[in-house]
Amino acid sequence: MVACSGAPVQKAEQKVAREVQRGADAKPIQFKKVVVKLRRGEVIGESQVGLLCLPGPKVEWRGGRVNIGDEEFTEVFREELEKYNYPVVGDPNALFDDPSSWKAELLVAGLINKLQINACYPMAGFGNYRDSKGAAYVKVQWQIYGQLERKVVYETTTEGSYEADSSGSMGIEKAMTNAFGLT
Repeated sequence: MVACSGAPVQKAEQKVAREVQRGADAKPIQFKKVVVKLRRGEVIGESQVGLLCLPGPKVEWRGGRVNIGDEEFTEVFREELEKYNYPVVGDPNALFDDPSSWKAELLVAGLINKLQINACYPMAGFGNYRDSKGAAYVKVQWQIYGQLERKVVYETTTEGSYEADSSGSMGIEKAMTNAFGLT
């Protein structure tokens, strides 16, 4: 990374998602959840501070300044499915039973089992830890459950990485969700 002295994050091969043609007879999908399987306090990267991105504290999962949860990953995945015309059913805001979930033939869930970040907070010297830049890497184990088969019908592992050279509001959080979106 430009001007950062931290260890680089792992790079993922960028793959292109297959788009579902509009009007195609595709099975309705319901995205169930994303679970982050990292220990609270596990070191997931490094941070740098100041205009020169000098070494700062280690970054821990769900500790310190980086605080992103399963909900953000769930929202990103749903947006990616819809962007490529997958027939998504279910209401992500339903607190109890979702009346539209019966339409789903496939249920999708993901398990994030590796996450790396390298974050720089250029304005930290002025107390601004909101603006940041950096890179992120995410590895996800996916399972697709067939409602008719009543079992997991497909499993795969994907990975994504993203790097932002310019600082912005919540930049490292955006880098993590963008890396996840590229899985």
